[in-house]
Amino acid sequence: MFRFDGDTIPCIVLRHGKPAPELQTYRTHFQGVNGISEIIGGRGGRQLEFPVILHKKWARRQSMEDYVEFDLNLRAFGENGNIAYTANEATIKYDDCTFHGFFMDPNGPLFDYSGTLEEDGTRGWFCSGMLLFFQLVT
Repeated sequence: MFRFDGDTIPCIVLRHGKPAPELQTYRTHFQGVNGISEIIGGRGGRQLEFPVILHKKWARRQSMEDYVEFDLNLRAFGENGNIAYTANEATIKYDDCTFHGFFMDPNGPLFDYSGTLEEDGTRGWFCSGMLLFFQLVT
């Protein structure tokens, strides 16, 4: 279960890395001096990318595509909140994240003929893709 800003996104989170935060750096060069100077600040934010399989017993392909376009890439786009999901019986959390959208796999939606994605065996449409966020404070 993947939760963002209190809402559940119906998906399975696949394996992914945890990127390092950005380093706040200002570099400058002075005329006639070899090399550059560098001022190092604190830690910045980081880009978070979660590869997922999005599924929710969608009986129609259009219902799933509408969820992606309207609920994720329109309504939730640009919203800020906290992320929490469970992986290997551990809850993983990221605070202060802005949602940058869902990027659907170019293969598009597929139909789950075997019903393996839902606990009750219900068949429906699904797709893989990336949930994109930016964490403001690390």
